Amino acid sequence: MNEWQRAERHADRALDLFDRGFLEEAESELRKALEIQPEQADWQFNLGLTLEAAQRDQEAMEQFERAAALAPDQVHPNLAVGAMAIRLNQWPKALAAFEMILSIESSCEEAHAGRIESLCGAGEHDEAEAAFYLAEMAMEDSSAMCLQAIATSLITRRSYPRAEWCLRKAIRLAPDIPEAPVQLAMLLAETSRSNDALRIFSDLLRERPDDVPTLLASAKLFVKLGRLPEAMGRLDRLLRIEPIHLEAHELLANLSLRSHHYDRAILEFQLVLRLHPMQLTALLGLADALVATQRFIETRKLLELALQQWDRFLELSSSIAIGETDHLANLLLAAGMNAEAATVLDASMERETPTVDRWRSLAMARFRSGDMEGGSRASRAVLRTDAACLRSMHNLVLASLMQGRLVHAASWLRRGLASHPRDEGLRRLRIRCWAQRILRHIGIGRSTRAGSGH
Repeated sequence: MNEWQRAERHADRALDLFDRGFLEEAESELRKALEIQPEQADWQFNLGLTLEAAQRDQEAMEQFERAAALAPDQVHPNLAVGAMAIRLNQWPKALAAFEMILSIESSCEEAHAGRIESLCGAGEHDEAEAAFYLAEMAMEDSSAMCLQAIATSLITRRSYPRAEWCLRKAIRLAPDIPEAPVQLAMLLAETSRSNDALRIFSDLLRERPDDVPTLLASAKLFVKLGRLPEAMGRLDRLLRIEPIHLEAHELLANLSLRSHHYDRAILEFQLVLRLHPMQLTALLGLADALVATQRFIETRKLLELALQQWDRFLELSSSIAIGETDHLANLLLAAGMNAEAATVLDASMERETPTVDRWRSLAMARFRSGDMEGGSRASRAVLRTDAACLRSMHNLVLASLMQGRLVHAASWLRRGLASHPRDEGLRRLRIRCWAQRILRHIGIGRSTRAGSGH
């Protein structure tokens, strides 16, 4: 048997294993085939599909990009790159992939819809609308996919009547696809027509009772309506159908946390992390549940893992990591990891303009770790934006007293009491300030008398 035949046998075996759900074995067979024939674009693409099915999205993206580079004139590898880039919120990469497809096949419906969605995700809504009209001109008939994509942009801009019109037309054009009715239901809920929204989901689930995307969307609607037990019931039903659904487990974990069912939350977050070991939001959610149950040793171990991978999170999922910075810092503070919290917050201020709350957290981290100067600087930064912040003035008085800077302490006390004349904390600090001034005066007198006796 020659090398080519051996490679084909590995690739054929991989397809059979993939169809039977043996993803690790399928991956192994494809890698063996690619060791022999690395230029085979279809096998690179199939490896990407296998990694995607295993929810290893970043690795799947890299494989799809390899397949697209090996077959630049083929549509399906570039479609896979674009779809995965959308999932990873990598909007410029998604847009480039869809524009490449349109240069090959100008009437590709999926590429036009993907282009609109990518521009919408990037916040380029005027360009998304222009892309929609270009799609209408490029294709013979109106596209349900493009109507649905532009509806997302219109909803983001709160242009609800136009979005509703687009979605209803998309449903008329393609009544069998569930995405547009689901999106319409969520729009109706957003515009205070929750009964109509629930009726749509009821109709969809009557027709397709085991449809996983519809069950997930209906659970999200119940969350939006504040009906958490019903949302959790829908998720339990979904997970009986698809036991390893990552998003459903994570949503169920978050709802359990919100409902104070901490043991269930811990279990669900652990399941998510088994399916996706470096899922940042799940890792921090698990830390929340551990803090709530006062399991601080486990919390610290988990947060140490998050800190070890923080730079990687910032590189691969920067928008998610940046959005979770304050969450991580608050967990570090709750776990007593004050110096680590200060390090994370300091680094964040080099990447983006800090908020007042972030300055407050940094002040707390610095003071708790014994850095009076650093804590004072952060508190002064808070007061430059929130001039009446009681906590910051309290901290500055206390830090000044601890450093023996009685003049500074008296100045901050005057400012604090001018804004909050009845605050008991500041009144107690005023007594402490007077006491320290008296003690210092007595100490100076004694020192002088002792010196004159010599």
